[in-house]
Amino acid sequence: MLDCMLPDGSRFRVDEAVFHGAPGEPQVLRIGLGLEVPAVVAWSDDEDMLDAVARIAHIGGWEFDPRTSRVRWTSETFRILDLTPDNPPLLKHAFDFFVPDDRTRIEVAIRRAIEHGDPFELELQVVTVRGRSMYTRCHCMPVIVDGTTVKLVGTIQEITSQKRTENALKESEVRYRELFENNSAVKLVIDPKTGQIVEANPAAAAFYGYSVNEMLKLQIHDINLAEEALVQGKMEQSRSGESSEFEFRHRLASGEIKDVQVYTGNVTVAGRTLIHSVVVDISERKRAEEKLQRVQQLESLGTLAGGIAHDFNNVLTAIFGNISLAAESVAPNHSAHEFLKSAEHALNRAVGLSHQLLTFSKGGTPTRENVGLQELLSEIVLFDLTGSNIRPVFEFDDDLENVHVDPNQLQQVFSNLALNADQAMPDGGSLHVSACNTQLAEDELAGMDAGNYVMVTFRDEGIGIPPENIHRVFEPYYSSKPTGNGLGLATCYSIIRKHQGSIDLVSQPGHGTTFTILLPAVSMEACQAQEQPRADLPRFSESRHWRVLIMDDDDAILRVLSRMLEKFVTGVVTCRRTEEAVAIYREEQQNRRPFDLTILDLTIPGEPGGKVAVQEILEIDPFAVIACSSGYTDDRVMADYREFGFKAAMAKPYTLDVVRRLIKSLEAQQSEAR
Repeated sequence: MLDCMLPDGSRFRVDEAVFHGAPGEPQVLRIGLGLEVPAVVAWSDDEDMLDAVARIAHIGGWEFDPRTSRVRWTSETFRILDLTPDNPPLLKHAFDFFVPDDRTRIEVAIRRAIEHGDPFELELQVVTVRGRSMYTRCHCMPVIVDGTTVKLVGTIQEITSQKRTENALKESEVRYRELFENNSAVKLVIDPKTGQIVEANPAAAAFYGYSVNEMLKLQIHDINLAEEALVQGKMEQSRSGESSEFEFRHRLASGEIKDVQVYTGNVTVAGRTLIHSVVVDISERKRAEEKLQRVQQLESLGTLAGGIAHDFNNVLTAIFGNISLAAESVAPNHSAHEFLKSAEHALNRAVGLSHQLLTFSKGGTPTRENVGLQELLSEIVLFDLTGSNIRPVFEFDDDLENVHVDPNQLQQVFSNLALNADQAMPDGGSLHVSACNTQLAEDELAGMDAGNYVMVTFRDEGIGIPPENIHRVFEPYYSSKPTGNGLGLATCYSIIRKHQGSIDLVSQPGHGTTFTILLPAVSMEACQAQEQPRADLPRFSESRHWRVLIMDDDDAILRVLSRMLEKFVTGVVTCRRTEEAVAIYREEQQNRRPFDLTILDLTIPGEPGGKVAVQEILEIDPFAVIACSSGYTDDRVMADYREFGFKAAMAKPYTLDVVRRLIKSLEAQQSEAR
């Protein structure tokens, strides 16, 4: 509310007016809708307060009359530009305060305001007479009478602090944007209220397999497999200010599942509190942890399995041996012969189960030899798929290297994989089996040494494995089949691990499964060295007039093995203790009645067993022919029996055919020695 006086001395009050000039000087007032009258403002005591407010806000006023080119400033405008009121500049000099680029902008804006009546608001940089550089915000409102601009009035406000803050924020945003966009880490910004992905950097788009625009159409629940309530709770935890890390499983655009570590913290954008997440792929680490866990599970199971299988094999030896002897004793057309053969078949399945249990037992190594995989793979896969609607397709390198393996154990692996593929393709299909030479670099595959390997793959076209079950397929006793015992793939894993190899798989529901096996390759020189016949083999008695010494703590085994041996040799002596076996051998040697063959059980409860006895007997007779026998078929002595002084190994349970093969093997060695 202003008190105004007209030139004739009359007074009136106005609610709104625009005035210019120093207090007490004649004023031009714009009253209401464009009405201008000359007036004198009767300043109240509020004048000082208004001047103080202008100084606090750093807002000065200015006026320009285009007809007279007169420029008028308020006192705060002088202060802003470091000038004194007694030395006001001309208009052309007033432009000199602006830096060159902004000078052009203000000149153009004033010209348009005069010519067209266009108001303007500009942010301009000025340099004062004292050389201070500052930012200002200039407003201008033309005063128009009868379509002509008669005056420009406006304000100038110093905004240096504000502008510096804005520039710092812009620089900070640019740095953030560069860090966000160009960072190789996977980054997401999520609205915790809705779960919407607000921002995703190119690294995130590449990781998840979407474009950035596609990512922005997703919610976090579209890629996170955890329950929505759990994810929401974790986001609220981060939103409250807690920097947190979580482990989740995320689904990619391809359907592949990745284990991820998510590091979160909140960030405020445009007044909204959002969640900034850094996503790290830990799939390989989780796989390594799962492998370690499987190893620990297998080792725990092995302690139990080894003992059970040993005792089981002792029992099977007595049963198997007697059935074998009975089948040999009756004519092929006898009614009992068929039943005995059926019993042998059932016992073979029991032996298979025993071998699976022993696969898990701790200690020991496979009984190895140099093997070419092409023939082994073809023979096993073709046999296991006989009568199936699955077509095997083979592909092998022409120069495929050999591997140093236990062929019996490897047969279990290949059979399990072939049967798995058969069950995965109930409507038929092709099983692609390949083997090729490959090399591993240092640290290329966790837990594997650098070197030459043979890579075997089994690729089916079956139903695939759900992503949530892939990490469990090698667990003992886990099976997705109603009739499965869960030992098949666990057995494969344990066997390959004991061969210093690796087995892994990739699978996609509806698109099949591929198992990949790596086994260390052996050179041709190593193969040839193994094939060289040994020249230090002893001579045996002619015409199998052999005398055989057997040591075993189980009476049933002693009886059945003696009867089986008596089919081929003339004399058998048995004993149950380590010292007794050594004493008998020494006595017979001194009496010039040496044994042609000694069979020693490696495990005698409470005694050293065959591993010690063989050394003591060899001291008595360096040319002694000694075979080791054990229900622990994975015992290292059974695998590397020659290293411990034995000439052969006989794994329990054994049948008449096993004994026959032992005799023939020793005869063959004798023949080569000659």
